[in-house]
Amino acid sequence: MAKDQTYYQILELASSASAEQIKSAYRRLARKYHPDLNGDDQVARDRFEQVTQAYRILAEPASRSDYDRHLNSGNSQFDPRRSPSSQHTRLYEQGLLSLQDGNYNQAIVLFSRALDYFSNFAEAYLKRAVAHYRNGNAAAAVTDLNRAIELKPQLNEAYYQRGLARSRLGYDQSAIEDYDQAIELNPNYGQAFYRRGLLQRDLGNETAAQQDLQAAVNVFIKINDPSGRQLAQDALAAGGNKSISLDLPNLQLKLPISGFSGLFQPLQSTGLALRLFAINPLGGLLPAYVKVGDRAVYVALVLTALFEVCLVGGVYFLWWQHFGYATAPSGRIALAGLVLFLSLAVISFFLRSILRGKGSFTGDLFMAAATLVPLGMVAIAAGLYTLERSILLLCIALICGCYSILTVYSGFSQLANLNETRSTLATALLVAIAGLIIQAGIAWLMPDAIPSEGIV
Repeated sequence: MAKDQTYYQILELASSASAEQIKSAYRRLARKYHPDLNGDDQVARDRFEQVTQAYRILAEPASRSDYDRHLNSGNSQFDPRRSPSSQHTRLYEQGLLSLQDGNYNQAIVLFSRALDYFSNFAEAYLKRAVAHYRNGNAAAAVTDLNRAIELKPQLNEAYYQRGLARSRLGYDQSAIEDYDQAIELNPNYGQAFYRRGLLQRDLGNETAAQQDLQAAVNVFIKINDPSGRQLAQDALAAGGNKSISLDLPNLQLKLPISGFSGLFQPLQSTGLALRLFAINPLGGLLPAYVKVGDRAVYVALVLTALFEVCLVGGVYFLWWQHFGYATAPSGRIALAGLVLFLSLAVISFFLRSILRGKGSFTGDLFMAAATLVPLGMVAIAAGLYTLERSILLLCIALICGCYSILTVYSGFSQLANLNETRSTLATALLVAIAGLIIQAGIAWLMPDAIPSEGIV
């Protein structure tokens, strides 16, 4: 920018120009000085860069306000890199990257910092809400979306996201109203039609559901979204059939193996999944499931194998400690672990179907395997620690048990997309049934000559 020219002068505007006047001036001058129309004219190229920089600052209310303060202070030299507005933009962009990578806690922190610089940043509220929702906190998502809509009533994605969050919280009618508003603002919002159709079906309004799902198919065809079209067509074909069917085609058992590197791929995917959900089951299970994609079944099998190793090893040592001989029935122990895994998956499938959840049996297998990993740690601890350390063992069991319960809840609320009330009910039922299965397994493994109270 020339030293004696302000951004307003570069755009040939008064400092009181409206946002629309700024946009019109930029379009006119950008066409005039565009490099494609001026060949190698360096003067035109420099002028184009000045016009672009001026528009970048003046088009955004926050950066324009910063710039106006500089002008009013008598300083026409303005460095946008040191402006608070550029800080909030930079933090927002970093937050988007974290959101894309599935690092939702970090995304929330970055969007919050962006809002510290610019408290009226509607898009930051919107994206922070998305991070909250994917992190399992639908209530916080609704709060942020309310603020985003207050700041920008025409932000159609905010209504759609609030519909998702309200649906998860059980406010179905409010969710439908949000989908209505999103569609009114954008008649080509295929996902809003799709979600509204599914919700109408859950509420028993099959005719309305069919209309919405057909509209979703039409929109997805129009915007050339084959995956969305297939999703809507599958839902449309399901019709009002409430029968329970085991969606085995969705297991996707096409082994992605080509040589040694192919064999290593499921292990890599398992490591990725563990990094995402092991520490944060509420916020990490869904990102892990999405990240592993069509390898979800193989990851579930690897996680189950890990659980089996821990179970067999832990019970073996426990057996040796209490019975004084190393003849633990390893085969029966492994079979008991496998039965527990399959039972959790099947119970999850039936609960999800009865409570009208979404998802697939692949997700049920994935959740079941992820739930067993902490229990495997308990088995190892039980085998390694003696009675003198029973308090430590109890602490380990409580911590791992809590992680397993949170994993189950996350599976129902995020993979099956049940609302909080139904997720809580499903979690309680599954944990209770799993407890009975574990008790039966212990009784089955117990030597006939040893009373059950002999095992700690």
